[in-house]
Amino acid sequence: AKKKLGFGLNKDGKIIPMNTGANYNFNLGMDDYLKFRVNQRTGQDYLAETFELDYKRDEYVFNFTKEELLFIENYKKNVGITSSDYVVGFNTGCSHLYPNKKMTIGQHIYLIEKILALGKGFKIVLLGGPEDTERNREIHSRFTKRIIFTSTNQGVRKGACFENLANVVITGDSFGMHLAIALKKYVIAWF
Repeated sequence: AKKKLGFGLNKDGKIIPMNTGANYNFNLGMDDYLKFRVNQRTGQDYLAETFELDYKRDEYVFNFTKEELLFIENYKKNVGITSSDYVVGFNTGCSHLYPNKKMTIGQHIYLIEKILALGKGFKIVLLGGPEDTERNREIHSRFTKRIIFTSTNQGVRKGACFENLANVVITGDSFGMHLAIALKKYVIAWF
């Protein structure tokens, strides 16, 4: 390629920045103090610089299909969520690569008990992917008929439909957090 952006290898096989815009991103990878103590920039900001793109801080966007919007409304009716309810979504898991990012089952149970004690206007929905099915079953078993167990194995789009039920999403998973942001939900991120 005539124009190279990002990272490549030099003649000795060492990783190097291929353009001036990649220097800051490269230095973050080489210097933990810079990355974790000094850096105030977002990943999107320095990635845009790496690829010589204008950084505009565009909002996250997620659009549902008409069928998905109909599914959401029907699901709310089926599980008894009304417009006067305040729905708290618990995205209970995270990638198997980072198991310590998520709360323990006991921590989820404790927090759900505290929220349910606030009154009848609160509804809890359990969210997650296939890797979260068993932990969601265990949490749900402690609150029979008091919280909503959503399917964890219908794919990302259906998972987004379930996450859209919530007014606020509590998550230790970055995908759950980013999706909640795109859906314009309040987010409590637990890392």
